[in-house]
Formats: sequence, C-alpha cells, structure tokens
Amino acid sequence: MVRWVARETVQVEVYFANPLKVELVLQRVTLSTSGVAFEAYPESLTLPPNTHCKRLLLTGKPLAAGTLSLRGCHVRTFNLMCEHRVN
Repeated sequence: MVRWVARETVQVEVYFANPLKVELVLQRVTLSTSGVAFEAYPESLTLPPNTHCKRLLLTGKPLAAGTLSLRGCHVRTFNLMCEHRVN
C-alpha cells in the first residue's frame, strides 16, 4: 500500500515496449485511478521500432483525502484510447 497526500503531485514510473518494426506514437498517456477525485497530467511518448523498455514518469494529483486505487494507465495511439490495467 502506498500513501499519497491530498493535493500533492505524485509520480508513477511506467515502462513501455514496442515489438513492432515501425515507430509507435503514444499520443496521450495518463494514470487511470478509481476512488477520490484525481487530476492526471498527460504525457506523450514516441517508441522507436523494436524498443524493449522505455521509461515514462506519469504524474497527477489526488484532489481529496480518501481511498485512491491505481488501476493502470490510459493510452491513446492511432487516435484510439484504451486502458491498460495493472494486476
């Protein structure tokens, strides 16, 4: 369990890979949460072909006190949005 302070910016380290033979542009990446209100700050990332591991720091801010669950991250690529959940 991680404890974050309401109204303080937090960071989560996320890793991406691109096994494709073409460049992959992640147009928008944000944290996906449930529980108290959370303001996620979007990032973008370009993954070169055959990238094994690329680090991205995602940031956001819990807006109130209470329980907040990190579900994963939202990723937009090719103008399609999907949610990648963590276990």
